Amino acid sequence: MARKTRGKGEGSVYQRTDGYWVAVAERPRRGDGHRQRHSVVRRSKRDALAALEELRRKVEQGVTPQPKQTVSHYLEWWLTTVLPGTVKESTVDNYRVVIRAYVLPHIGRVRLDKLGPQHVREMLRDLEKAGKSARVRQYARAVLRRALRTAERDGLVLRNSAALVEGPRTGGTRLDDTLTAEQAKAVLEAARGDRLEALVVVVLGLGLRKGEALGIRWIDVDLDGRTLAVKGTLKRGRDGLFVDTPKTASGSRVVPLVGDTADALREHRRRQLAERLAAGPLWSELGFVFTTETGEPLDPRNLLRWWYRLTAKAGVGRPRFHATRHTAATLMLDQGVPLEVVSAILGHAGLAITADVYAKVTADAKRRALSTLGSALDRRGRT
Repeated sequence: MARKTRGKGEGSVYQRTDGYWVAVAERPRRGDGHRQRHSVVRRSKRDALAALEELRRKVEQGVTPQPKQTVSHYLEWWLTTVLPGTVKESTVDNYRVVIRAYVLPHIGRVRLDKLGPQHVREMLRDLEKAGKSARVRQYARAVLRRALRTAERDGLVLRNSAALVEGPRTGGTRLDDTLTAEQAKAVLEAARGDRLEALVVVVLGLGLRKGEALGIRWIDVDLDGRTLAVKGTLKRGRDGLFVDTPKTASGSRVVPLVGDTADALREHRRRQLAERLAAGPLWSELGFVFTTETGEPLDPRNLLRWWYRLTAKAGVGRPRFHATRHTAATLMLDQGVPLEVVSAILGHAGLAITADVYAKVTADAKRRALSTLGSALDRRGRT
């Protein structure tokens, strides 16, 4: 196909022999006077012209990445220039870890414009051979796909190679270490008298995530009104532990303190006041409910070590700490609590998430309910 002449005022736009349209924008000359050009490729002339305007705007702002760069160079540019401001700072940190640990070692040296689906597949296979879980591989592909979306929009790549590769299948949310009611009671009994007894009562009684429980401050607790406000989650960042805001609006919620939860927190506060007096000037008054013996927030890794010692003492094996959340949800559903109520208590972003995660539990509950109804309607006992 012959190269077509661009229209007046359209700028540097032309059609290649393969039918694709190319838009070219001039970048500021280098220090040695060398001309620099940046191009984007689109399927239609209209899309190329629209891309050219966007490209000119970015050139004026000085934010266009360099052409013929490696995946490594592009992703570092994307992390520092494009991503900040579109997601939370903690999410940027998470993406940076994923890219540097799981993506760059495998495809970082590949030229961006040469990156193809085969490279992404090889990356996922290598990660699997290295023993990385399906969730880790899925996350690595998802982050790469998001970054390449920008590259595709800017015309740096013709297609998003990560989007063309099927993601690894996961077995769904793990529920196999969910505690039974008897096991949960055994853990509660093993925690009796422990300085963190109230933490066990709270997570099993309210279904809080680990970070949510560790991020609670006393100002979030109303012992008289018997409510607890979940406002954030404790995370580890580059500068240490910090409380991050929830990912979704539903993550911020107020839950009632019923049963033993209010009494356990009241006793915990008395225990903490005694520790504060014992620590004296070494105490750090940061307002957290669950702390070290000197008032510092609990490190999640240290908490896990404590948790496994506790579960061993209780004789229930080595369930994950997150299993307490599934245990609370399962026991509520098993007792006939409506799904929408359980979803609100857990702080899920939508009812569909709760229904998907606990589909088997709700199915069993429905089966029992219909069996009860069937018994009530059974006419076989009639004479």
